[in-house]
Amino acid sequence: MAGVNVWESLLSTTELWLESQNPRMADDKRGRDKQAHDAERRQQKREIESVEGSYSIEELVPETDEETFDSSAAVRVQVQWPTVAEAMKRVVEASKMLRNTDFSWSQRKAYEKTFQELNAIDADDDDEGIQAISDWIIERIRDKETLPTSRAVRREAAKFCRTNGYQVRNDECLGM
Repeated sequence: MAGVNVWESLLSTTELWLESQNPRMADDKRGRDKQAHDAERRQQKREIESVEGSYSIEELVPETDEETFDSSAAVRVQVQWPTVAEAMKRVVEASKMLRNTDFSWSQRKAYEKTFQELNAIDADDDDEGIQAISDWIIERIRDKETLPTSRAVRREAAKFCRTNGYQVRNDECLGM
């Protein structure tokens, strides 16, 4: 199945649901006004609920044609960890300024896994590790005009953990 843009997927799912709830309106001024109002309401309801709170889709998913999902369920999985999704959004958007750089799916997944590991390590914290590593990646993109390798990101995350008193074993993802 070809990927669809996240906005198209969410909008079509919402539209289908709304159509099932409302019969077709007459094609008159009142019907057109109601349709315009409904479209505006749908635009405002692009939110995801999580255990951490409510987030708008715009906060968690980069607005780019390269970011596609097979379904709205895939979007929900992507934003399951909002702090991870926010960090990935920042990194993806920063990487768009690079020329002739392919931010491959496997590299994105490796970055995401590193953020998830940081999330698990300092679950009681305010996600300082995720913020620090995403800032480090973005700084590398700006300063060196290249994406750091997945290994370099894991190494920096492990260094952050050890510096801040978190134990990272060598047989773990961050320990390499």
